[in-house]
Amino acid sequence: METPKDSVVIWRHTFPVTCFLLLFIGAVYHVLFLRTFSHWWFEDDPVLFALVRKVANPLRLFFDRGVIQGFSSYLVPMQLFSMWIDNAIAYRSVRFAQIHHLVSLQVTLILLFSVLRGFGVTSRDALLLLLLWLCLPATIAVNEFLSARHYLEGFAWSLGAVLVAQKIGQRPLAGAAPTIAFLFVLLAGAALSKELYVITVPVFLFFYLCSCRRYVAAVIALLVIPFYGLYRVWIFGLGLGLRMPLVDARAYFKFLGRFPYIFAGNAGGYIIIIALGLLCLWRFRNINLRIAGYVLVVVCSAFATIYPTTFAISPDWLLHGTWSRATFFVNTIILLGGGYWLGKTQPRSTRAVALVLSALILISGAGTTAQEWQWAMDRYRFEGIYYLAHQNQLIYSELPAFWYLRGLHDLYAVPISHHVDFTARKQPLPAELSTFKTIWRYQSGKFVEDRALFEELERNK
Repeated sequence: METPKDSVVIWRHTFPVTCFLLLFIGAVYHVLFLRTFSHWWFEDDPVLFALVRKVANPLRLFFDRGVIQGFSSYLVPMQLFSMWIDNAIAYRSVRFAQIHHLVSLQVTLILLFSVLRGFGVTSRDALLLLLLWLCLPATIAVNEFLSARHYLEGFAWSLGAVLVAQKIGQRPLAGAAPTIAFLFVLLAGAALSKELYVITVPVFLFFYLCSCRRYVAAVIALLVIPFYGLYRVWIFGLGLGLRMPLVDARAYFKFLGRFPYIFAGNAGGYIIIIALGLLCLWRFRNINLRIAGYVLVVVCSAFATIYPTTFAISPDWLLHGTWSRATFFVNTIILLGGGYWLGKTQPRSTRAVALVLSALILISGAGTTAQEWQWAMDRYRFEGIYYLAHQNQLIYSELPAFWYLRGLHDLYAVPISHHVDFTARKQPLPAELSTFKTIWRYQSGKFVEDRALFEELERNK
């Protein structure tokens, strides 16, 4: 009979093969499924890449309040540093940025697989969970969108912290101080990547390390939260600096009602969430209430971190667009936590049914999501390349991200910003555009001249 020690030995021997498999899965996912290398700059990408190019010293991205405030009201210096690396190595190269994105996913897959194995999940089940995770619309959004790379890399920092915590919990306390310090650094890296990881990951590790009786490490993990709070106050002051209004209780409950659809990308998400809830109720008598309380705190903290973005997520709940990224960590927790619980508590027949049902629903949602992203990527790519190639034409942009062409203007140092976006349709034409005699707009897959629109713009005084 295989002992835990035998399992560890087998895991160490098979790890190189597993890494190769995960690298291959990541490459196939990006190249064939997402078709990443047919994409170009999208939405926020050119604006952010143009801005970080102006910062010579990357330390300013962390310690220069003027620089940080000039980028965003969100405290995400690791996002900017990640883009700064792209610019420093291969300036304005979308291909290099995409390769960086691919590598980030591959590293995340290896770390996630290792974490699941560390919690006793079999290699087969861990691989199946990873494949289902790749089908989540939020995972697709984070991998499609270069400017959302910090969600993925923040998750990788978090997984690294969990791996280190597992080692701390399994080894003697003697000589653990450097490892505990490394744990704090990894948690700080996650927190500075995205606010989603500031509370939930340290709280989870606090509970885990306390269960292992590693109380000093548990407290150190929790210290990341107040340190991040002090750092944020130093950068932005006491104001929240929110870019959108907070929703009331009624609107938030409406969002929660829409969440299962957002989770799976189709109505099948309701089946997954309801079935998981019913299984929990059915097994309630066998549930450890203390552990259930820990899980509830972690899940609630994860939902609390996305509350400020509910105003943007909820109206677009039937779409599979950029705001899907906001639910990335919550969706990940539900999928991986639910899969782990099913694997530990349910008979094989129940697990098989859950796997088949979830796979059918999530693969369907993934296909729809990838198609919508491909259409959006093609649309932005066409307009962006046309804008750069036809600097003698005045372009009317109806892209939802109306700042996109302005970002390309800065990134590629276009002499004249020769575009008008839809938000300025009722405003007078800028003086520098007075030399143009007509305007071109996108229609049915190509740009066509629209003199009537130009005359309307000229009448704005």
